[in-house]
Amino acid sequence: MAIIHDRLDLAACSQAVTFAHLLGISCSVCAPAMMTAEEVEAFADKDRPWRSGGGRWRVVDKATIGLGSHTPNPCNHAAGRLHWFLLSSDVLFED
Repeated sequence: MAIIHDRLDLAACSQAVTFAHLLGISCSVCAPAMMTAEEVEAFADKDRPWRSGGGRWRVVDKATIGLGSHTPNPCNHAAGRLHWFLLSSDVLFED
């Protein structure tokens, strides 16, 4: 199962957008394909301070933790964009 979102007004080169979050422990970001995982994490840290605890956002491949298909995966609405899944580092026992 891919991460999907409702139609947003996005262009392939527009900025990243956080489109989902759950209880401050996970979020999903739709970002231009040229952004690296580190850039997506930095965006999420700056854009969404509502994560639980004091940790940082970390990109996680959903498939490695049994939550569906590999991420990032292509955006379901705009070419040249990827959907990333992130977890709070507090959940990952980091930082």
